[in-house]
Amino acid sequence: LLLNRDMAAEGTEQPQPARQKQHLPYLHLSNPPVATFEPDDSTINRVFFDQSTGQVLAARSQGTTGVTVLGPSPALCHKFRIATDRGGGTIRSIKFSPNQSILSMRRGHSSLVEFFFFKSPEIGDADFSQPCKAKSGKIQEFHWIGDSNIVFVTNISLEYYSVNANKKQVKLLKSVSMNVAWSMFHVVSSPKEEFTGLLVLATYDQLNSIQPVLFRPSGMTRLARFEVDMPMSSTRAGQKQVLRENAVSVLQLHGETYVGVVRKQLLIPNRQGSELVLYHVLRDAPAKKSFILRLSAEPGSFAINVVDNLVIVHHQEQRTSLLFDTRLPGDSDGFAVHLAPVVPPMPIDQPLPLFNPDHNSSQEVVLYDKAWVVFRPDVIINPLLGAMWRLRLTLPNVVPMFTSNPALLRFLQHRAASRPLQLLLFERFFTQRTLSLEEVATLFDISNATYKHFLETKNKAASCCSEDSVITQTDMCSIFQDLRDKSECHARSKYMVAVVLEFIKSLGKNHFVVNFAIEESLVNQLVTIGGQFYQLHQFLQYHVISDSKPMACALLSLQRRYSPAHQLSLDMMKRLGTAHNEIIEVLLSSGDVIGAIKYARQQNMADELKCARKFLDVAMKGGDRKLFYTTYKFFQAHNLSKTGSTAFSPFERCEKYTAHFKTLFGDDSYVDQTLSQATITQELSVF
Repeated sequence: LLLNRDMAAEGTEQPQPARQKQHLPYLHLSNPPVATFEPDDSTINRVFFDQSTGQVLAARSQGTTGVTVLGPSPALCHKFRIATDRGGGTIRSIKFSPNQSILSMRRGHSSLVEFFFFKSPEIGDADFSQPCKAKSGKIQEFHWIGDSNIVFVTNISLEYYSVNANKKQVKLLKSVSMNVAWSMFHVVSSPKEEFTGLLVLATYDQLNSIQPVLFRPSGMTRLARFEVDMPMSSTRAGQKQVLRENAVSVLQLHGETYVGVVRKQLLIPNRQGSELVLYHVLRDAPAKKSFILRLSAEPGSFAINVVDNLVIVHHQEQRTSLLFDTRLPGDSDGFAVHLAPVVPPMPIDQPLPLFNPDHNSSQEVVLYDKAWVVFRPDVIINPLLGAMWRLRLTLPNVVPMFTSNPALLRFLQHRAASRPLQLLLFERFFTQRTLSLEEVATLFDISNATYKHFLETKNKAASCCSEDSVITQTDMCSIFQDLRDKSECHARSKYMVAVVLEFIKSLGKNHFVVNFAIEESLVNQLVTIGGQFYQLHQFLQYHVISDSKPMACALLSLQRRYSPAHQLSLDMMKRLGTAHNEIIEVLLSSGDVIGAIKYARQQNMADELKCARKFLDVAMKGGDRKLFYTTYKFFQAHNLSKTGSTAFSPFERCEKYTAHFKTLFGDDSYVDQTLSQATITQELSVF
């Protein structure tokens, strides 16, 4: 994880450049596979994948000898058989409703969708069915929208239906005529909204434009059509390349939906490169071209996944994968941001061989196989091998490949659960002292600005990052505390003092109130390790360290090592204006009874003066006869001015102090009778 490249710590070697290291793969397939099934042979066994529910459906002999359904949870896994196909033909599409209560299926070349109530492991005839509305129409695909709505995509229209299972009725809600060339459906995940599906399609009359259609259980909405900027064709003079279905994908990044288009672009004469253009889908305007991802100068086939809000592009011919982060800065052309891969491309880690229990043998998994079928966000299926995986990111393996610490920190801040890794990096930076203070300040500014942005956007759908990927003051304080405990040399303590100061400066720049724990860490670094009392005095004098009751108490604890800390603490409490009781307690704890009484009178703290016992107790324990006499006489005079008698109230429980006074100075009864108003005034004036 050590990427430090600027300043080596004393006595340590400079880390080798990253290009000389043997990097580990940062992508791997889930192990074991999410699901294994009987391979698709296109004759006896057919395999289908429902992107909406994440289910793999393997139908053997058109389902008559069994259908195995595998999903991400046990509730989505089923086994059943279709008793008869009634001459329906080959299964073209088979899906469950999201609540798994209805099985829907399209067979042969019919424009009919059959619906079956899923109640038993054997399914007979369809319980009800629905043809497409247009007689000349042919259903290309259908998609469930929630538990009670379904959309048919035909070659000439979109038809949106409601499904009433109780009445076995399918009712047309809306129909839109359009000559559909191809379509693609994507479930838009949003925890704050109802089920939302986005259908993107192209029509024969406008092949290079995309029509997005938004579906909710409440209705269907056509969004603004947008033109895809396709480059000129290299084979047809004067004509643009044609947008094809296999070049289009729908991605969701940081809560926003994008349509991705892979296109070939002429880099130099007679040589083409590829790029992925991301169009941000908007609900009140045409989609906006936002990002252009530079893929490869080599031609080939590309497949796209999304993992942890990273765009993963697989290059089949080169057998490598590229990582793109749309939150990192790039080069803008005024319309879109051009992004390069965040780290050099690498192949996916080779998975373990796939064990086949039926044949008691293992089969090697071929990466980037031509049989691979990739679904967003992170599903990879090899139907010929009979396995489905989820693509995973090994985040620690990405870290050593960065050459810029600010870019690395920005990258990690947008990855889920990356806080421990970020804290580890900060601790390594500070321990090795490989960063200059300017670089440390830059990293702190990035971290605190991101945390501020997170607090401002955390209740919004497109939040800048997750809660488990931001660093708080508490997190950073834990690092400072650990390093303070480990620090052994004066040079390291001075470096850490400067680091903590940079953190406090960055907090102020981002309008954060500095936590007491951070300032306490600074004080501990100054005094406990370095003995830098002069600096501490300056920081307090110029309010680098803010006034607070906890800080005043912390200063009190330092008075044995630095005697002026006692007065610094009292001054801080006085400035606060809300710590009068604490000041009196501090004065009493140091034996300054006279000072405590004076302060109480100055602040008109009548309640404190009612409690004579704690003042008398300190004066008695101090062993100073004159101090005790003066304190006792003051409270007698105070009592006389308030109650007309020098006697203490029984509720004050001052009997032992009265007895002590008599022991030292004899019977005081005559004073009670002869004490005049002038004498009272004289006693009070002492203080």
